Amino acid sequence: MTGVRLLDGRLAAIFAPLIAAVCLACTIALNPVAAIVGGGCLVLVALCWQPAGISIRTAGLFMTFLLAGYALLGRTFARLNAGPVYVGEIALAVLLTTALAHGDWSALWRSWVTRLLLLFAIWGAVRTAPFLSTYGLDALRDAAVWGYGTFSIAAAGLLVRYGSLTVLTRTYRKLATLFLPWLVLLSAIRLLKWGGAVTQELLPEGALKPGDVSVHLAGIACFVGLRLHRPASRAHGRSWLAEWLIWCGWAVSFFVFGTQNRGGLLSIVIALSLALGLWRGGAWAKALYIGLAVMIPFAILEPDLGTSRKASPQQLVTNLISVAGDTDPSFEGTRQWRLSWWRKIRDYTLGGEYFWTGKGFGVNLADDDGFQTDPLNHSLRSPHNGHLTILARTGIPGLMLWVLLQGTFGIGLLRKYLMARRRRDTGRAAVILWILVYWSAFLVNAAFDVYLEGPQGGIWFWTVFGIGLAMLARRRYRPMGDPCGYRAQDTTIDPWRP
Repeated sequence: MTGVRLLDGRLAAIFAPLIAAVCLACTIALNPVAAIVGGGCLVLVALCWQPAGISIRTAGLFMTFLLAGYALLGRTFARLNAGPVYVGEIALAVLLTTALAHGDWSALWRSWVTRLLLLFAIWGAVRTAPFLSTYGLDALRDAAVWGYGTFSIAAAGLLVRYGSLTVLTRTYRKLATLFLPWLVLLSAIRLLKWGGAVTQELLPEGALKPGDVSVHLAGIACFVGLRLHRPASRAHGRSWLAEWLIWCGWAVSFFVFGTQNRGGLLSIVIALSLALGLWRGGAWAKALYIGLAVMIPFAILEPDLGTSRKASPQQLVTNLISVAGDTDPSFEGTRQWRLSWWRKIRDYTLGGEYFWTGKGFGVNLADDDGFQTDPLNHSLRSPHNGHLTILARTGIPGLMLWVLLQGTFGIGLLRKYLMARRRRDTGRAAVILWILVYWSAFLVNAAFDVYLEGPQGGIWFWTVFGIGLAMLARRRYRPMGDPCGYRAQDTTIDPWRP
């Protein structure tokens, strides 16, 4: 009897893939889109039946690939698709399926941040559903500003049970190792004006926006300044040289990209101010010395990048002053355009007919409000402020839920950070502070650009949010050890347990 069952199992293992391949080939011939969707469903089912270690490793690799692609290539990577399904949606399906099969949802539900996030998503769905029949895919695309929150729920569900801060910092260290040299290369191309045809093909105008880059520069600066990069440096035996090289590359990238966008520059300034204000010590001295050294040639040469803004310290000062209103006349036009649109949103929500509901997801706000800058393609859909986008589309209830969600999250992380410092758990405190300032950089840049509404900003933001949510969801405390080189002690303790 056992032999018969074994034979049946072997026959199933042999013939099941063959039957599936024949069915898939027939489906491709008849309907390619259905084949893509069906094949994707089969992969997701297979993930559910895999052991937890394999499924989680697969989802982690997929997410790492996704985040690296968005950071390195921006919109160029975001356009990768399989039929009507884009790479971001594929990654979400893989991550969510893995989380449903192996995540810890009971611990996650105990957090007030989770409940607020679900309320915010429910209100967003209520303001999306009525417009699906009218606007179709446009409504779903606009709903990404709350829909991408699914990434945070799925990531947190897995990290609460299986997460390790050591793995987290090691993974980000590898991403930064790719990202920073890539920015230095792009900076050299822009400064020296060579290889323009190649980069224009790979990164057309607007594919990798300076504001997006600045947010990640803020994250890398805090990561290095808090010495979370040190294990990798010690592995090569040249930690001092690695830190100098990192700050050199960072400073050059800062002057090239930070000068081109006010919101991005402000996100760096606020993130670094928070890190310096909450953390005494760290590797900030090297950053100061190298920043001053790199500033001198930029101040003397004032390189022209082919835009209205030069890569110079003077431009940095002008950008910061322009935020307060006293600005160069050449920037006043875009500033007044944004302020006029923002005032109109305020008028028809706070004191108008869209107080309770907003205009919903699907309508093109730029067309409806009369501020469209691309009358041919109508590519602009939302104001250059993600927070006001939420107000315009969901009304005062949606904005209040958004503010309450982000405020509860930020205060919760700050409390966790202070708790770790009181317990002298320095390594954990550094990681929590890094997540806190990274999150703040996203929110600041979102106030000046269409950032959280797109995958290259929204997926990154909600993934970082999910990491912080996992930290808040765990109640038990367990010492982290010292994975960041603060004290010489054992680092084999699982560091994730808060």
